Amino acid sequence: MPYIIYAIDKEGQDILREEIRDEHRKHLGSLGPKLLYSGALLDEDNQTIIGGVSVVDVENIGEAEAFANNDPYSKYGIRKEVRIEKWRIRWVKGKFMSDA
Repeated sequence: MPYIIYAIDKEGQDILREEIRDEHRKHLGSLGPKLLYSGALLDEDNQTIIGGVSVVDVENIGEAEAFANNDPYSKYGIRKEVRIEKWRIRWVKGKFMSDA
C-alpha cells in the first residue's frame, strides 16, 4: 500500500541539512524499489527547502513510520512535523485507474 510521508522542516536548518544530505540520501536508497518518489518541498522563492515528500510502497503504516523516523533528517532534529497518510492511486499519466 502506498503511503505519503509529508515532512516540514524547522527554520534555519540549511547548514545541518547540507552536512548530512549524503546520509539522508543513503537512507532513501535503503528502501530500494519501495521508494516510489521523493523530493524537496520548496518555499515561494524556489530555492529554500522547507521539507520533503516521499511516497513509499510498504506493507503498513508501521513500516512507513519506521522509515520516516530513521531518516537522518528526523534523527538530527531537522524535521518540525512529519505526517504519514495512506494513498490510493487513482490517476496515472492522465488515465483513471479502476479499482480492479
